Amino acid sequence: MKTNFILIILSLITLTAKAQKVKNEDLIYDDKIHTVLFYKTGNQMNPPVLRLGTNDKLRLAFDDMSNKSYLFRYTIIHCNYKWEPSNLQQNEYIDGYEEGDINNYEFSLNAIPPYVHYELIFPGPDMK
Repeated sequence: MKTNFILIILSLITLTAKAQKVKNEDLIYDDKIHTVLFYKTGNQMNPPVLRLGTNDKLRLAFDDMSNKSYLFRYTIIHCNYKWEPSNLQQNEYIDGYEEGDINNYEFSLNAIPPYVHYELIFPGPDMK
């Protein structure tokens, strides 16, 4: 039996950035983004995979080497076991919004160079 997974495609694009074609691979689109961690909560070695119908959560954390905050957004895409987008309709795999903002961030203290640390726990209160 093939297991379907949810792949979180993170288009970490600021409001002023140009839209880019998103690829289903481990890729950082902006050279100011560093220390990206994305895993199932509990262990940083867990792959970023959720099984449908469970209470599993994913954690995304990264640093933006700017010294000002930006609005980052994420989008959820259901994929098959080969990390290819599936044919499921959005309402078949998610209850709520398929995209959202990353609002949890902190500015570094006395760091050189300064940076902003962002974090997201998925799914949030607006989706299941």
